[in-house]
Amino acid sequence: MQFSVGYQQDERARWADTILRFRQDVAEIYFPWGDLPNGRARTTQLSLSPEEYKARFQEEIRAFAAAGIRRNLLLNGMCYGAMSLSAELFSAIDQAITEIGEMAGLQSVTTTSPVIAEHIKKHYPEIEVRASVNMDISDLKSMQYLAATFDSFYIGRTINRQMDEIARWKEWADENGKGLHILFNSGCLSHCPAHVFHDNLVSHEREIARQDNAVEFHALCRQQMGKDKEGSYLLIGDGSFVRPEDISLYEPYFSVGKLATRSNVNPSRVLSAYVRRKHYGNLLDLLEPDYAAQFYPLIVDNQALPQDFGFHVSHCDHHCLQCGYCKRIWNQALKHTGGMI
Repeated sequence: MQFSVGYQQDERARWADTILRFRQDVAEIYFPWGDLPNGRARTTQLSLSPEEYKARFQEEIRAFAAAGIRRNLLLNGMCYGAMSLSAELFSAIDQAITEIGEMAGLQSVTTTSPVIAEHIKKHYPEIEVRASVNMDISDLKSMQYLAATFDSFYIGRTINRQMDEIARWKEWADENGKGLHILFNSGCLSHCPAHVFHDNLVSHEREIARQDNAVEFHALCRQQMGKDKEGSYLLIGDGSFVRPEDISLYEPYFSVGKLATRSNVNPSRVLSAYVRRKHYGNLLDLLEPDYAAQFYPLIVDNQALPQDFGFHVSHCDHHCLQCGYCKRIWNQALKHTGGMI
């Protein structure tokens, strides 16, 4: 299995160097463009002018292209507001596709918008159109409804741990010539009722920053984790992440797995762990959002989780109120940096 990784800029281009070092394992680099809304807030850890950012992006994206790493444009904002159907938006999309194409070539676009998908299918038939994980496609019927519009689909996070469903979806995808994709290291909780609201805030973050805001929004997952760290086994039971040790379970169904790395403070650690299928240390460091700072000085010792963890949570009946498995192994893996709790 290869990986799709998110672009960000860091000091001394360490992340770009890591991607190129693992070029045999990296199938794709995904990235936003300019001010077009997308599903994440930050793609750089540096204070750069737009001109400096773009110049460095151009240099690095060309290096990725030369290494045979495919390029994927993110148009996966949850909301485009009044611009959603506007000539202005589609002109900006056309300009982005043209500019990226001239710069290094573009193989695919990931979007949440059916109208953007239709536009690209019509005007750029050579570009793969992929349904974003932010669409939360959690039923096979959803893919069937969108089959004429999208070439490939990210399964919704809630499906990550339903192996029987994944097998069924894969069969349909193969029969209909569609691609199937998965996000491995999301820190989001499954069935989160605030997820759409949060993603909408991200889409409008620039507008929100210009307002005299009366309150701050704290993601529901962070609120939940902050209340009771020892009782936060929801992250194990209701999470959607797949550990590096468990991705072999998914190899029959996916040729490429997405790693969320656009805002992780150490994306090189994430990619290295998944390439090696092993992580020694804090499981929270691999996730996005990662929760590591919130839990400090506690960590979730990845190697303290059972070897059959991935198989168990991807084949269980998810009747969590009647089962103590996740709570038991959470308490087993939760440790103080100075030793056991």
